Amino acid sequence: MDIEGVEADCVSFSSALDACAHAKALEFGKAIHDSLGCSDSRAVCVNNALTNFYGRCGRPEDARIIFDQMPMRDTDVVVCNTLLSMYAKSGTSADARAVFESMSRRNVITWNGIMKAYALQGEFGEALVLFQRLEAEKEVKPDRVTFVVAIDCCACKPCLEEGRRIHASVVASGLDLDLIIGNTLVNMYGKCGQVGTARGLFDKMIVRDVVTWSSLLATYASNGHGMEGLELFRLMQQDYTEPNEVTFLGVLFACSHLGFVRESKSYLFAMQRDYGLTPGQEHFSCVIDLLARSGRLDEAEELVRGLPFQPDNVIVTSLLGACTTQGDLKRGIRAAELVFGLDASDQVPYVLLWNIFAAAGHWDGVERVEKALGWRALEFT
Repeated sequence: MDIEGVEADCVSFSSALDACAHAKALEFGKAIHDSLGCSDSRAVCVNNALTNFYGRCGRPEDARIIFDQMPMRDTDVVVCNTLLSMYAKSGTSADARAVFESMSRRNVITWNGIMKAYALQGEFGEALVLFQRLEAEKEVKPDRVTFVVAIDCCACKPCLEEGRRIHASVVASGLDLDLIIGNTLVNMYGKCGQVGTARGLFDKMIVRDVVTWSSLLATYASNGHGMEGLELFRLMQQDYTEPNEVTFLGVLFACSHLGFVRESKSYLFAMQRDYGLTPGQEHFSCVIDLLARSGRLDEAEELVRGLPFQPDNVIVTSLLGACTTQGDLKRGIRAAELVFGLDASDQVPYVLLWNIFAAAGHWDGVERVEKALGWRALEFT
C-alpha cells in the first residue's frame, strides 16, 4: 500500500499496528509510529492502537507516554485493560492504579487486572479493598477470575472472615459448583487452618481434579493431620487421579510431620520410577530434613551429594544443623564446600559452619567463613 503511493487512513494504521502487536513486531510497529504525526493530530483509534502495540510488545514506558499524551483518553477500555495487564506483569501496581483511576468506564476485566496487579506484588489487603469497592459500586458483576483472585488473597493474607464472606458471594452468584473456584476455596480454608471446612467442600464437589486432591492433601499435611493426608493419597490413587509434583510435596510433608523416614524415601523415589515426575529442591529438602532430624546423617549426606542439582540454602542448613546438634563435626566440615557455593546473603548456613569450624579448632575454616561474610558472622555467635 505504501509502495503504491496509496495514502493510509486511521483504520489502515490501526490495523497495521494491531498486526504488529499480535506478532510482537516491535521494529515494524515503531516504523509505523515514526510515520505518524503528533499525538494531537492522530485519530483516537490510532492512539489506542499505539498504546496497545507498545503494551503487548513489553514496552510499558512507551505505552504510558502515548496514553498520557492522548487528548481524549479512555475511549477504548480494551487498551486500558492491556495497560493494566502489562503493569500487573511488570510489578508496578502504582502505575496500574493510576491507569485504573483515570478510566471513566470499567468492565470486569479492568477490575480483575487491577486486583491481580496488587496480588502479584503481595499487596493482598489492597486487592481485597478493591474487591469490596467493586461489590459496593455494583456496576460490574464479578466473574470467576474476580472471585479466584479475591479468595487467593484471603489464603495468602490469611483472612478467614473475609474469605467466608466472599464464599457467601460465590454461592449467591451461582458459581459454587465451579471447579476452579472450588479448588481455590479448599486451598483458602486450608491455609486458614479450617481443615473440616476444607474437607466438607471437597466432599461436596461433583468434579475433582489433581488440584482438588493436592489442595486438601496440603491442608492435612500443613495442619498436623499427616495420617489423614496419606489416607487421602490412597483414595486419590483409587480414584485414578494422576498425582503431580505438588501432590507429592504434600505427601512428603505428611511423612515428615509423622516421622515416617522409610515411607518418605519410598515416595521420593516413586515419583520418577512410577509416575515419571522429577523431584525438585523442595521434595529433596523435605526428605533430607527428616533424615537429618532422625539422626540418619549417613543417608542424609548421601542424598545431598547425589542431588542432580546444586543444593540450596534450606538443604545445606538442614544437614549442618543436624551435624551441630548431634556433634558430628567431621561431617559438618566435609560439607564446607557445599556452603561456599551458596549465596552469602543468607547467613544461616555460614554461621552454622563457623560454629562447627570453631568447635573443632579449625581456624583456617573460621577465617574463610568470616571473609565470605565480610566479618559479620561474629555478630550471630
